[in-house]
Amino acid sequence: MLKWFSSRNTIFIFVTTWFVGVFALLMALVPAGSHFDIDSSLYLKMANDFSDKGVFGYQGACCHWMGIGYPVFILFIKNLFGSGILPILLAQLLIMLATVWLLWRTALRLFSQSVTNLSVVLAALTIGYHLYPQFILTEALMVFLISLGLERFTAFLQSGKMLTLMFSGFAYGVSIWLKSSAWYLALCLIIFPIFFLWDRKIKKRFLAALVFGASFFVPVTVLYYRNYLAHGHFKLPRVDQVTLYMRVWPKLKERVGIGKYQTFGAKLPVTEFLSGKGWEKESLEFRRFILEYPIDFLIVVSKEIIKNVLGLYTNHLKVLLYDDITGGDCSFFIFDGSIFNKIHRYLSFGTKSIMIYSIGVFEILWNLIRIPLILFALISLLVMCRFSIAALMALHVVYFLFIGLLDGCARYRIPAEGAMIILSALGIMILWRRFRQKYSWHDAMRMDLNLT
Repeated sequence: MLKWFSSRNTIFIFVTTWFVGVFALLMALVPAGSHFDIDSSLYLKMANDFSDKGVFGYQGACCHWMGIGYPVFILFIKNLFGSGILPILLAQLLIMLATVWLLWRTALRLFSQSVTNLSVVLAALTIGYHLYPQFILTEALMVFLISLGLERFTAFLQSGKMLTLMFSGFAYGVSIWLKSSAWYLALCLIIFPIFFLWDRKIKKRFLAALVFGASFFVPVTVLYYRNYLAHGHFKLPRVDQVTLYMRVWPKLKERVGIGKYQTFGAKLPVTEFLSGKGWEKESLEFRRFILEYPIDFLIVVSKEIIKNVLGLYTNHLKVLLYDDITGGDCSFFIFDGSIFNKIHRYLSFGTKSIMIYSIGVFEILWNLIRIPLILFALISLLVMCRFSIAALMALHVVYFLFIGLLDGCARYRIPAEGAMIILSALGIMILWRRFRQKYSWHDAMRMDLNLT
């Protein structure tokens, strides 16, 4: 199949045809009104409120701590193409196609044509890339912005152009308008040039850090100022803190037998989240609770990490296809029995479709296979002294796999998929050259590395 991709045009024709075909199939299968998950109605409400009242929501509402980037995107599409969700879904399809194009550019810049071609094939087989354009959710736009930031950052590593790095920082900064999940990633990327651009003078390394940081904070500062004008606070919506107190703490209390998860989550003062009011007492109590039950806390967090790393997009596909299933209904850890019995019940939850069950099996196998492939690819980069590329790719993978440790879900893994796909393709190609084409380990690794 890889030889069939003999030109860039062939690749783009394949990707476009495949994605449009899957999109059309899902549109035909999805019941009317099923393109929504837990947050979807809130995003639409925020957009409608702005259209009607000129504000994204009243003081103290949940949208007080929700990002306004996606409602702005909804308003932009509605102003261009009118009401209805179909234009939004079509726009998200185009955005996902652009994401695959960015993945192609990133892989081609760093590695061989073979790795690039295989990356495109793996992207086309990634269920999340087909799934989230179908939802009124931030994921399609979020993964595009992260992919754009990564692509421009790798372009800077190759060219050294500060304008390219500026574009990268700006893309990461705009993603904060959607969700604040990339906040700590961007802080790591600010200092990245200082520690990993060893071949450049120290002044240029610090200048690169300054340029990236400044371009990142431009859209972030605008968001800070907007929140001040709207709510009187120079703060960002910090969904991670909401998740910490509304997800992890109630689960910890339930585990130690104090009460039910839903009861504690409902009692927390989320309405004043952005201002920070009401959280001091909760924070002190939470820290005391962790010190009292450290092992239970580690177990709760470990489960969330496992769900983030190995969770299935197939479960979210069920949310799309079945009206009676909502996000969060099914978790591997709620089932009893042997490991195989739990897997079977996890896959068959809410469906009798052999096709959906089979897709879930494929996802499980691929998730288990690609973890060693990614580790092998990173080790190969280190062996070949490609330290900056190894660090950059590992940072994107590890960060987005673990940022969801407070509330694990395959959905939160989607921004990491680009780097994971490229590293998986690299690992496969090195093994192919070593065992199929009989190259030495050194030659097998060297053949797929382009960056000098």
